[in-house]
Parts: sequence; C-alpha cells; structure tokens
Amino acid sequence: TIAAIVLAIGILFFNYYKKQTPTHSEKPSIRLGISADNPPFTFVKDGAFVGFEIDLAHALSSRMNHTLDILDLDFGGLIPAVKNDIIDLAIAGFNITEERKKNIAFSDNYYTGETGVISNQAFSSPAELAHTKIGVQHGSVWEAEAKKIAATYEGIEVIGFHRINQIVQELEQKTINAILIDTPVARQITQSHPKFIVSTLASLNEEQGMGVIFK
Repeated sequence: TIAAIVLAIGILFFNYYKKQTPTHSEKPSIRLGISADNPPFTFVKDGAFVGFEIDLAHALSSRMNHTLDILDLDFGGLIPAVKNDIIDLAIAGFNITEERKKNIAFSDNYYTGETGVISNQAFSSPAELAHTKIGVQHGSVWEAEAKKIAATYEGIEVIGFHRINQIVQELEQKTINAILIDTPVARQITQSHPKFIVSTLASLNEEQGMGVIFK
C-alpha cells in the first residue's frame, strides 16, 4: 500500500541520516602529529605514546571535547604534514624561531630549553667542539645551531639523522663525537646510556622556546 511504501522510505531516510549524523556520544577528532623519539617529551613505553607533550595534548583535547588521532612521523616531515593538511597540528619539541614563523603558526611557548651535548667527554664551551663530528636531528633547531658552531670553529662536521635513536647508535659506535640536543632529552638518554656525559653550553640560538605548530 501507499502507507507501507511511505513508511519504508521513511525508515530508509532515517537510517541514512542516523549514519551521517554523529550521536551525542561521538566526539570530533584532532589529527595530532608527533615524533616519538624525544624523551621525556614524547616517547614509546609499553607500546603506548607517553611523555610531557602527550600529557599536554590529551589535556588540550579534553578541554576542547575532542579525541586524538595520533600519527608518529619523522621530525622533518611534521611541518610539511601540517602545511598539507595531513595532520591538524604537531607537538614535537618545535623551537619557536622567526624562520619557522614564515611558514607555520605557533602556540604560546610551553617550555624553554638549553643547549645540551651528549658525548664521551665533557664540553665547557662551543669552542671545544672544534675538529669533531656532531650528530643532530634533521630539521631541528639543533641542526641550525650546530651549523652556526661549525661556521665559527674549525674542523666541525655536522651530520643529520631522521631519528634520535639513530644518532645515539652512531655515538655508541663512535662514528660521531657528540650529539647536540635539548638538555632534558640528553639527560633522559643518559639514563639508559650511563657512559655518556651531558654538558650544557651557552646557546648561539636565542630562540629556544617550544610551541605547538598549526597551519
């Protein structure tokens, strides 16, 4: 009958609309990019992403009443991923610099760090890094800092890697002499590599504050 047909069509539209419309229990998601090799800020423990930045991201998403979809990428790929809308934002120890501000937006500073050096010996000044091989993470502010040091002192070779654990392996194998990195990260690494020594240097880079990045 016509009534039955109308009822069937109504049920079809209701089911379609139900599929397309989120229920009150569903929350919108934030696509978050991280580089999970940066303890104590972001790292993997027992198969889960943990660290200060992960706690910060969960606190922010909770206040916004959103869920988090987390994507772990190489550090150097995070800014392109934000710019190309693959992710909504990234939190990965990004130092706020004027150069980066030309391409990306930053939140307020959530942490201000120091220049740390991991090595098999102590360093008291950048000058003592002369005639060494320095390992850094590609795209990091420490890569730029190491290049400034190399331009100032003789015989320094700056070698970039995608992941921090790769740099640590190179230092263990003595193919590099030092790692330039945030001091808290350096201290975290030495907990599992007690033979390494952490030194803190006067920074050549005045822009050390970290921020969340957005398009």
